[in-house]
Amino acid sequence: MLTLMFLALFAMASSIQVLRTDALYEDPRNVRASLDIYKTQRGSILVGGEQIVSSVPVNDEYRFLRQYDSQIYSPVTGYFSIFTGSTGIERVMNNYLSGQSSAQFFEQINALLDGTPVTGAAVELTLDPEIQRAAWDALGNRKGAVVAMEPSTGRILGNGLEANL
Repeated sequence: MLTLMFLALFAMASSIQVLRTDALYEDPRNVRASLDIYKTQRGSILVGGEQIVSSVPVNDEYRFLRQYDSQIYSPVTGYFSIFTGSTGIERVMNNYLSGQSSAQFFEQINALLDGTPVTGAAVELTLDPEIQRAAWDALGNRKGAVVAMEPSTGRILGNGLEANL
């Protein structure tokens, strides 16, 4: 009888740890899953080789927080937040920025073997800093949007959006 009870307990514990792992990890009440996102140093977002968004180390449970260097790029970069999720490039390129992209497979394996943490890849935007500044300044406090695009390649050179649309 004792053996049967032990086997039942073992089976139940195994089902929770193996079969329900994904459901438990994705449960919105699971705070650890939210905090795990901040254990990885996200990659930088670059414009013209200059860093406009970076991950800064902090001494608390988050370990890394995002730092946005210039407000003029905010319509494109969006934001990354534990409370409200992410938008813009932070959302679209999340797999690369968080180091979870399949293109970073060898870096993930290397980090696993070395015991070093996975770091995200940097993302270079096609924005031209002068055009971006001009789009931002042109909008001022008005409602609307500005997009400057290179027609032959489709590269976005400047993007501005007034937040109160």
